[in-house]
Amino acid sequence: MNKARIIAEYVSKCAKNGISSIEDIHNQLKKDIKEIDEKLTSFDSLRIERANLHKVLEHFSAILQTDKMTSSFDDESEEMIEVKGKVIDFIEKNGSGTTRDIITSVGYNQDAKVVRVIKNLAEQGVIERDKENRINIVPGPSWNNYVKG
Repeated sequence: MNKARIIAEYVSKCAKNGISSIEDIHNQLKKDIKEIDEKLTSFDSLRIERANLHKVLEHFSAILQTDKMTSSFDDESEEMIEVKGKVIDFIEKNGSGTTRDIITSVGYNQDAKVVRVIKNLAEQGVIERDKENRINIVPGPSWNNYVKG
């Protein structure tokens, strides 16, 4: 739409609403622009909120996928016993570590298996979350019995 037509349509709209002086049209223009800016700001915050919600959705989707994968593992298989040994070795050697640290040390493409082992060892009290630094995994109350037993 060309500039002259846009101006003519806006002035016509103002005239229908009883606005006829250049000063009043000018003031109405500023008011309309302000209202549109407020709506756009609202949309921007909605876009940000939507993007953040998608991040949360991805996080929970990954958790659900890992849970589904881990429930299909045979905890007594040689492979899972080997992963469990590597997790125990990591904690023995380092004293503590994040889940990501442990996954990295166990090896490429073992994420779901490591998560399953960590979950099982935590359920048995062999390892637990550090009470001061909830990110780190540390030996739990049953650590000595498990490692020595």
